[in-house]
Amino acid sequence: MRIRLGIAVAAAGLVLSAPAAAWAVAGTPPLDLNGARVLDAAGALGGREDEIQAVSDRVAAETRYRVSVVVVDAFTDAADCFEWAEETAIGSGLGPRDVLLAVAALDEEYCVSVDPSFPLSDAELDAVAARGFLHAWADGDHPAAVTEYIEDLGAAVESDGAGAGDPGADEGSGAGWVLPVIGGAAVVGVGAFAVSRIVRRRKGGATAPAGGASQEELDRRAGGLLVALDDAVRESEQELGFAEAQFGAGAVGAFQTALEGAKAGLAQAFAIRQRLDDAQPETPEQRRALTEQIIALCSEADAALDAQAEDFARLRGLEQNAPEVLARVRAEHAGLEARIAAAEGAIAQLSGRYGAAAVDDVDDSPAQARGLVAFAAEAIGRAEAALSTGAASDAAIAVRDAQQAVGQVGQLLDSVTALETELPRTAERLGQASAALRAAVAEARALPSDGGVDRAALSTAAAAAEQALSSSASGDPVAGLAAVEQATTALDAALRSARDQQAQQAALAQQLDRVRATAEQRISQAESYISTRRGGVGAAARTRIREAERLLVEAAGLAVSDRQAALDAAQQAASHADAALRLARSDVAGLDRSGGGGGIDITSAVLGGLIGGSLSRGGGSGIGGRSGGFGGISRSGPSRLRDSGGSARRSTGGAVSRRGGGGSLRSPGSSGSSRGGRRGGGGRL
Repeated sequence: MRIRLGIAVAAAGLVLSAPAAAWAVAGTPPLDLNGARVLDAAGALGGREDEIQAVSDRVAAETRYRVSVVVVDAFTDAADCFEWAEETAIGSGLGPRDVLLAVAALDEEYCVSVDPSFPLSDAELDAVAARGFLHAWADGDHPAAVTEYIEDLGAAVESDGAGAGDPGADEGSGAGWVLPVIGGAAVVGVGAFAVSRIVRRRKGGATAPAGGASQEELDRRAGGLLVALDDAVRESEQELGFAEAQFGAGAVGAFQTALEGAKAGLAQAFAIRQRLDDAQPETPEQRRALTEQIIALCSEADAALDAQAEDFARLRGLEQNAPEVLARVRAEHAGLEARIAAAEGAIAQLSGRYGAAAVDDVDDSPAQARGLVAFAAEAIGRAEAALSTGAASDAAIAVRDAQQAVGQVGQLLDSVTALETELPRTAERLGQASAALRAAVAEARALPSDGGVDRAALSTAAAAAEQALSSSASGDPVAGLAAVEQATTALDAALRSARDQQAQQAALAQQLDRVRATAEQRISQAESYISTRRGGVGAAARTRIREAERLLVEAAGLAVSDRQAALDAAQQAASHADAALRLARSDVAGLDRSGGGGGIDITSAVLGGLIGGSLSRGGGSGIGGRSGGFGGISRSGPSRLRDSGGSARRSTGGAVSRRGGGGSLRSPGSSGSSRGGRRGGGGRL
């Protein structure tokens, strides 16, 4: 089985190692199962359908709930896997006592569809999948994964008290139990695009955009690849930080070079996505070519990192170093609660001083941090138990779960600390900008009537400036500064013909310094928000933040030669950063924050990208799930490190669900309930 570096494409641990070219395959539309129980047209179950059916029969006899599983190579002709599973369940006549597990083997995606009356919540369904199904599937033992899911589901139903003794056990059951696995090898998936380990075994090579894929399918695939690769780069940076702290900068030089190359490719891909998103339309031919270029760039960047997989796994050596790393993580974990309490106090003080709007982007950070602290505590317990029994691989998996969770708590709390520093600085810049604007207003009012300016435009700009000054006198300094800078730009434009060159340049220089500092702060804040909530943030927000970073670099390069152009670029950078933050918050806002089972806050782990989950779907909304980082491992979600040398593997699964009916968890703009009224969970494999 192929060893991963840790960059997973579309939250799945896959690699596209060649540019666009080759073979095209078709996906499977929603099905009528016609009473089938186990069908494996994808060849994923190794001829063990009868064995799986026997397990299904036993669990059904014990619980009176009938499990139906559909495994296809890819879902198509549906908005997403949830709709696909629902249409299949309804079209097959499945009733309230039927559960449908749908798996897309090549796209590495799964969904579970149940009746609203099913005794387990969506989060509990996701927790069932996280217990063993996802891990076994990632290891390549697909029949065992399916049977383990059925058994775990049955156990969860029985523990809930909804077993065979329930009245009306057989009411409404339609097509009977099905564990169908139906394939139609596909490259294009609904939501994120992935080429799985299965593809590598079957095809022995790379995959490429299907020549017959629709533009909508290509858009979805490109969006999924961007999200997954961006996650992978972020995780790789964290992995390098862990390794550098342990072994020194010299030991990670080659990996840093590989990462920088991947980041360059990702930057190009995001620049193309920004071009596709802007107001200037492309022809259909141009759009298709640019979208395919995104896919190829992501594929090449992933392959570059993949080439370093084994070496990095050997360097990290978590199986051998687990006790040492665990001791450090345990010590860091012990001090986190005090830091969270301090952050809560800081947020309260900042809110009281600057208003609630000023802390909007960090006010949920303590809650997210506490969820991750709980997740880390559970992982530390697993690591200690595994070490006590000599299970080195399991210990390494748990240690890395804990290490990543603790690291992300640090990021969340650092964002609060940064805001403590930045809000006073922003208030100071607001004071400077306001003083400069007042001077400009006075200059405008003092100009003689024959001063060679457009008096009407000047009067309008001056009035708008006075209004901005008045409204910014109290409250959120960020919003106030944005209003003052906007008014300054308009008034300076009106005054330009009346000012000499020296005065114009002096005014530009002052404003440029302020706007660049503001843009840098807004980018940092948006980047921190996206990074610590990446499991729920999609391609659009990530594209805007990358464009903001590019524009800020452009502004720095123009600062001496063309201050006006530099100011324009810096203003656009700040605007794109704000847009990224709005989009990211919108992606995260609709999540079902009900948490998970087993005594840990699965939602926080999924939201932070520590467990793969399908939080929202589509190219513009969060693809969710985790991609790999250098040598990453995890059992609860992404799982790697199966060899004694610590080679890289990955699986992901949903832990925060979307619903088909009631309590919707959908991308912004989608409907809150499904046509058939079923619900469920799911995510990446």
